Amino acid sequence: MENQFKERFRKLNPLELVQTYNKDLEHNGWVGSRGEFLAALREEFNYRNICIDAITHGGAIRTRGFIMKKESEAVYVAKKVIPKKDLTRQIPVTLLLDSEYEQHECVYLNPKLVLINEPIVDMRKYLEHGCSPILFAVQHDKAQTLFNVTGIRDMYLIGFKFSNQIKSVNLINGRKEHVLQLAIPSKTLLFLPQKLILEFNTFLLAKRQSIEKFLNDIHSIQLLPTLKTPKS
Repeated sequence: MENQFKERFRKLNPLELVQTYNKDLEHNGWVGSRGEFLAALREEFNYRNICIDAITHGGAIRTRGFIMKKESEAVYVAKKVIPKKDLTRQIPVTLLLDSEYEQHECVYLNPKLVLINEPIVDMRKYLEHGCSPILFAVQHDKAQTLFNVTGIRDMYLIGFKFSNQIKSVNLINGRKEHVLQLAIPSKTLLFLPQKLILEFNTFLLAKRQSIEKFLNDIHSIQLLPTLKTPKS
């Protein structure tokens, strides 16, 4: 039975794994197969190096169990599983930059977190005057997310895969078309309309001046899972 669970979980993406955990919070009964189910789910999170500290009890990583309270309903943000109740308006993240001249340079940001549950997003509603960077964490399991960036100027939108490796860098300049810099280090330049259709899980929106200096010689960017939750 446990092997069947392992095969099933191996086919799921991280969002689906978190949804599986959330659905099981509604079950009150306890049988042997459920224990195998939860053990296999925990093992799959660990196999993918997804941090689940916030939804598990203390102890050794391989043996500690899930917190199964209904108020522990969780979300997936930057390769970390976090209870919704612990999310704060501002969260720390780290960008690990690999460039030609300086390897593994870290940039520390404190973006506002926005959870995206719908595949269509009007980005203007989240912008504030002089706003800090914004981390958009996609929670839906649709294949694509559509961002309406009409009227936004001098901002970069960086897209990350489930692994937190960079997938795209979009310069949003407020014109009818926006330059898309895709697949670093090849730096292929394309033109896209005002609505950007992207297929990744996490997006970081930042002011042009704050990250532009890294884009000329960069080889890769990785979003590190350094998100913290408030201590109870």
